[in-house]
Amino acid sequence: MNPYESHTDQTVLLAMQEGEQVAFAELYNRYHQQAYGYVFSQVKIPTITEDILHDVFMKLWEDRSKISIQHQFKSYLLRSCHNKVIDFYRQLAKDRKLQENLLYQYEQELEHSPNSKQELQKLDALAEEALSTLSPQRRKVFELCRRQGKTYNQVAEELGISPQTVKEHMANALSSLRGFLHKRTDLVTLLLLLKKYFD
Repeated sequence: MNPYESHTDQTVLLAMQEGEQVAFAELYNRYHQQAYGYVFSQVKIPTITEDILHDVFMKLWEDRSKISIQHQFKSYLLRSCHNKVIDFYRQLAKDRKLQENLLYQYEQELEHSPNSKQELQKLDALAEEALSTLSPQRRKVFELCRRQGKTYNQVAEELGISPQTVKEHMANALSSLRGFLHKRTDLVTLLLLLKKYFD
């Protein structure tokens, strides 16, 4: 029987700080599921979620004697998870290979998810909503270049504008789309949307 099962978080935390592994296990069992739910909602990939949680709980154990928790342990733990997610996003933003690996994993998750059809419909709707924010001319330029694969010169000739204007429309369209999607989704979904619909 776990001797800490009926104790308060504060009591269990104090025991963990004194090196009690059973106390650490009790805190893990109490809050792993909630922490998992939060991290997974941010990164979408089970393996990445587990990696982040592993780091969070390992740091909790390693730094146990130095931890100062003024409020609830749950708040402290979720804030630690949030900080690790931010660190992960920073690394992701700089690492193209990590982005590609993550997108591959996310696409595999979607493919095997029982809700894959609904998830893809949500992505379709979000992509369409993003495109609807562009002016008619800018959207036309974007779709001719990205959806039909035409060159800037071909689009310029078709629309009666200069290639430089086409280039400016494309740069502004991509900036607008990224800005719109960034406010409405997490980074992983943003990367997937950009790759699937706007590359």
